[in-house]
Amino acid sequence: MTDFNLFKDELDIVNKDMITIGKGFKYAGYNIQIRDTILLAPAGQKSLASIGKLYNFDKLFLTEFEITHIDLLLKNDKDQFVLYAIRDSQITLKHAI
Repeated sequence: MTDFNLFKDELDIVNKDMITIGKGFKYAGYNIQIRDTILLAPAGQKSLASIGKLYNFDKLFLTEFEITHIDLLLKNDKDQFVLYAIRDSQITLKHAI
């Protein structure tokens, strides 16, 4: 994040995590809100998979090799990479609003 210095003063620190509280901030014409699903999750359900289950929205799973070599997944199976990334983002978004 080469532009971190441009917006770091807009961030709040909660439990050692950098997030935004409230409406967020404007950056490059967008309203930016940064959330941490772990801070918002119920006790004992901190994983993204557990949070997804709260909404009947299953996380897509990758093998340990695919996770460790995510760059190869992007190169060799872009569709699967995109589906995985979108689903994780959807779970986070659903839980954060």
